[in-house]
Amino acid sequence: MRPQIETQVCDGYLLFHVTGSDSLEYSTEYFSSIAQECKQKDYKKALVIEELEGQLSTVDMFELGKRLSKIMSGIWVAFIDLVPEHHQENRFAENVAVNRGGTARVFQDRSEAENWLNGIANDA
Repeated sequence: MRPQIETQVCDGYLLFHVTGSDSLEYSTEYFSSIAQECKQKDYKKALVIEELEGQLSTVDMFELGKRLSKIMSGIWVAFIDLVPEHHQENRFAENVAVNRGGTARVFQDRSEAENWLNGIANDA
């Protein structure tokens, strides 16, 4: 099932809750939609909460990290996966994206993610 995205405007950032099934294609697609919405609404910060069925392979996570550094260019992304078993692979994708100039960070706790986003200058 293609991911469904619920969007909420928060103080200084957009919140995206993503549900459905995971694949490299779907993840690329939903992050592209998120980037487009951030740019249309002139937001430079996003909190993405993911609740997807399935897990990408390490090779796909590497590819997704590469893609995210371009797709989310200019947007600070705090990311939470509600499936704890996905945390290590998500950290791997974070490292790949950051090493290519991306501005993303993976969290397990929403308040920590919000604190990180709120600590970034508003004109970031």
